[in-house]
Order: sequence, then structure tokens, then C-alpha cells
Amino acid sequence: MLEKIKSDVDKKPVIVAVMHAYAPEPAKNLMGRLIRELNCRDIWLTEFSPLMGYACGTGTLGIAYIAAES
Repeated sequence: MLEKIKSDVDKKPVIVAVMHAYAPEPAKNLMGRLIRELNCRDIWLTEFSPLMGYACGTGTLGIAYIAAES
């Protein structure tokens, strides 16, 4: 997933959201890796909605991103 993001945004600044389903520590670890490996202009950590948590299952992590305007 990280390699896909890197190829999409190249070295441009990126805005990222890390989402999790009842997995705050793995999400924080993923967030740290994204900060180290991407040019994050802004990054958020949030929980999935209860419906997404139910549909995806406990422990699911997700990333949403968009290249920021320079």
C-alpha cells in the first residue's frame, strides 16, 4: 500500500488520514511510518465508523491520501 502511495504522489506534499477499527497502537505505528517515508503536509489519526468496524473487522487499518497543492 505504501509503495502505491509513493508512486502516486512522488515527492509531492501529501495530506493523509490513517483510520483504524479498534487498533489504535498499530494505527499509530503506521502513522509514524508514513511520516518517515512521505512528505506529509498534514496527517490525521481517526477511528472507522462503527459500521465500517463491523464490516471490516477489528484490527483493520486504512489510509486515505491526496497530493497537496504545492
